[in-house]
Amino acid sequence: MKKVSDTLKNVVTKDAPVGRVGGEEFSIILRDFSLSEVNTIAEKIRSDIEHLDIVANDNTQIVKITVSIGIAKSPEENTSIQELYDTADERLYIAKN
Repeated sequence: MKKVSDTLKNVVTKDAPVGRVGGEEFSIILRDFSLSEVNTIAEKIRSDIEHLDIVANDNTQIVKITVSIGIAKSPEENTSIQELYDTADERLYIAKN
């Protein structure tokens, strides 16, 4: 999880808060970015994480992981923080499928 967290922090700007929402889910707030820029950042995150070498818990092998990303943009789509989060969460599950 540390490598994933470090990757997120390295990809996004310093003024973009990155937080663990729960389990294996993270949230990033990107202010003042166009949807196109956010999609580019999301793709960089996806690609960088896909190329990480993660040591398995038993330290005997390297495993690869992938990520699914859900994006929501405010204020066009949402009127509250909760609605924004819910939209991103719904899109995350669409991406997982």
